[in-house]
Amino acid sequence: MQLHKEIENELEMKITDLIKKMQELKVDSLQIGAHTLSPFSKPISEKVWLAAWGKMKIKVNYQLYFEALQNTKNNY
Repeated sequence: MQLHKEIENELEMKITDLIKKMQELKVDSLQIGAHTLSPFSKPISEKVWLAAWGKMKIKVNYQLYFEALQNTKNNY
């Protein structure tokens, strides 16, 4: 369980750092802005989105589930 939690924490930290770096550089290579609009709203410009994107607070939360594998004679 401790290893499980350590992996989750490491992934959360690395992804949070990556997103913060993307915000500093004002890039949205994950295209998060494209997924923020509702079907009835007017699309916002890329310039407006990137300005807002740079100021957003981000929280990353990983929940990993591990499944034990069984070793059998015929299945390594």
